[in-house]
Amino acid sequence: MMIRHSPFEDALRAARLDLRPLAAGALSPLAPFLGRAAPERCATLALDLPDEGTVGAVAFAPDGVLATEVTCWIAPTYRGRGYASEGLRAALAWARDVWGRRCLTARHHEEAGAAARVLIKAGFLYTGRVEAAPCGHARWMVWLA
Repeated sequence: MMIRHSPFEDALRAARLDLRPLAAGALSPLAPFLGRAAPERCATLALDLPDEGTVGAVAFAPDGVLATEVTCWIAPTYRGRGYASEGLRAALAWARDVWGRRCLTARHHEEAGAAARVLIKAGFLYTGRVEAAPCGHARWMVWLA
């Protein structure tokens, strides 16, 4: 897998690979990162596979409370192969070493066990903060470099 800094449009192209309908009231996993902050406070990294192109993205944007929030998205046909873990680890190293971030937040829906495992494997810890989300509740996590 290759990770590269990319325009947000790459992530949107990858998101089109997810053809499943969203639950009523739910947002695309990348929707919270559209238009939230000045470009210098956001970053999008494309996750590319040789001969496949962009299969996912990792996006960073201010969380409005503590730090910078990160989200990772992989097209459904590529899930379950470790690409989210690999891409997130590389993106966290980039955020720390190139972008200078020392604290990042993330959240996942309570029912999203795979997302929780990816975040925990990357070193995120639960903060205890739980908030209402369009499809249930979201649990917040923090990562410290």
